[in-house]
Amino acid sequence: MAQALFVEFYARARNQVLQKSDLPSDCIPTLPPFSADDALNSDFLPRWALGNLAGIVTLNLRRLDFAPLRGNLTLAQPLLWKIALNLRRSSMGDMISFKRPDGQSCQGYYVEPASGSTAPGIVVIQEWWGLNDQIKGVADQLVQQGYRVLVPDLYRGEVTVEAAEAEHLMNDLDFGDAATQNIRGAVQHLKVTSPKVAVLGYCMGGALTVLAAVYAPETDVAISWYGVPPAEAADVSTIAIPFQGHFAQQDEFFPPDAVKAFEARLREGGVNYESYWYDAHHAFGNENNDIYDPEATKLAWERSLTFLASYLT
Repeated sequence: MAQALFVEFYARARNQVLQKSDLPSDCIPTLPPFSADDALNSDFLPRWALGNLAGIVTLNLRRLDFAPLRGNLTLAQPLLWKIALNLRRSSMGDMISFKRPDGQSCQGYYVEPASGSTAPGIVVIQEWWGLNDQIKGVADQLVQQGYRVLVPDLYRGEVTVEAAEAEHLMNDLDFGDAATQNIRGAVQHLKVTSPKVAVLGYCMGGALTVLAAVYAPETDVAISWYGVPPAEAADVSTIAIPFQGHFAQQDEFFPPDAVKAFEARLREGGVNYESYWYDAHHAFGNENNDIYDPEATKLAWERSLTFLASYLT
């Protein structure tokens, strides 16, 4: 019974996600016949397909219309959660410990390509949700481009899907300490064997990326997706490395006027920078958001990869 409900659940979720996102139908595969043992095998579906499913299960359940299933959905949930947990276990990387400049330890998600520890490095900075599977997925995508990646755990194990809790965690974070210790320590850790290291962050992580460009001198390249710090947090005109920004014209969290003032300071300092604007909302690149914009994300991702290739390799 649980397997039959799961098949129907997946089919309905797949159809609704495709309708809402206008993605090509082959982006989320149909489900082949399977057994419970198959579902617990990390090779049952490609890892990226399981990632889509885990996102549906963990974040989008309340948003989707499963009225015909809702009465019996609890029968399928143990199987759903086992698959989601199995996805975590089958991530491409591992949690490691590295040293901050002050000697304290910080945890982070680390993954490296087949070329090993001498590949160029990227420090990826989380959104306000924490070090979740979505941001690990960003790291996994970058390693497929030949980079080794480290995502520092700025919340020390705390992860949430609730906006109020995410705001609370972000407000409790010492941004100065995060930039000068955790993020700089991550850059230094990769720089031991990587010739060059970039910092790339989203939302809150985008603002921290700008701070790292100022306060983490080992950083070679910085890319911010829809995030800048307050003007008083750093003199961004002093940034001495290539910087790229991706900003949303309908951003409610980082208003365009504030970002344009940030761009003006970059120009005043003669910073080597590129800035791109998208007709989209804040966090348009997070596939777990209602306002996810696949076209803007694809373009921003291509521009990011081109920028990284230009300055890291």
